[in-house]
Amino acid sequence: FPQDRIAIAQGVISAMFGVGTAIGFVVGGYVTETWGWEWTYHSVIPCAAFLTVLVAWKVRESPIRLQARIDYVGAALLATALVSFLVGVTESRNRGWSDPLIDGLLVVAAVSILAFSWWQTKAKDPLVRPGLMKERNIALTTVVGFMIGFAMFTVNQTVVAIASFNFGLDALETGMLMLPVSFVTLVLGPVSGVVVKKVGPKWPMVFGMVLSIVAFMVLYQYHGTQNEVVLGIVLMGAGSSFAMVSSINMIIISTPKKETGISTAMNMIVRTSGSVVGPALAAVIISQNSVFVPGVGAVPDDVAYQTIFIMASVMMGVGVAVAAMLKNDRGA
Repeated sequence: FPQDRIAIAQGVISAMFGVGTAIGFVVGGYVTETWGWEWTYHSVIPCAAFLTVLVAWKVRESPIRLQARIDYVGAALLATALVSFLVGVTESRNRGWSDPLIDGLLVVAAVSILAFSWWQTKAKDPLVRPGLMKERNIALTTVVGFMIGFAMFTVNQTVVAIASFNFGLDALETGMLMLPVSFVTLVLGPVSGVVVKKVGPKWPMVFGMVLSIVAFMVLYQYHGTQNEVVLGIVLMGAGSSFAMVSSINMIIISTPKKETGISTAMNMIVRTSGSVVGPALAAVIISQNSVFVPGVGAVPDDVAYQTIFIMASVMMGVGVAVAAMLKNDRGA
């Protein structure tokens, strides 16, 4: 693919995520309200099957090949670490932090992540290649990816909680509330790609994360009405468009062509880890800062929401500081 068109192509792909998210919010909400949440998993099977056939039929395979084996041991260790951590943190609200099972799960998580880190230095074809991480821009952007995943998914989950607990919205109505974010992503995905092509990925990435922090602070202060929440998440959607497109392009520009697949996969693994850890911690904060409302049950209070928005802002602020150390590269 032409190097000078990568940034715009990534922007278009991000825009399509916006389209898919828009459809998913509404259709998923309707399926949940009509047949139950379990059917949201079953209903995507025909779409997945169709897209599998379409990709096999129409998408041309990359001519670049790299002989490498799948790191099953690394994948198992990382999965063990994440699952143990998630189950331990999630169950802590029911069992308490002093429960032996919780402590055991957290110990397993810590040992597994240490074992994973050690194995990555020994494996022939590791999931996270230490050699690539020696490249400054790849290492720093990977850290940024964790921060972006952590903050964005944490706030998204919290907005859903506000919609449900505070506004009394059902799944379909929550999907409609989130719809403006998808339209913003649809528009700004290609725009951010053009900006990255012109000025390089560093400063659009910083701008996107700073704008996201502004969005979190808006939500921190104003989340009492649906219009206030929409304002906050629209700003967040704009920020995430620039941050995501820029970070992916920074990885692609900084990586040798034959290892682009590995480098982008590494970034995705770390970003996904952040998107898993953040919401789990947010769920604990919500459960520990709730009040009982007769006829409704446990409802999170403002302390829970504000704590989460501050946590997301701090994580994104760390991302800004790390991104500021990047070398701006416009590619070929």
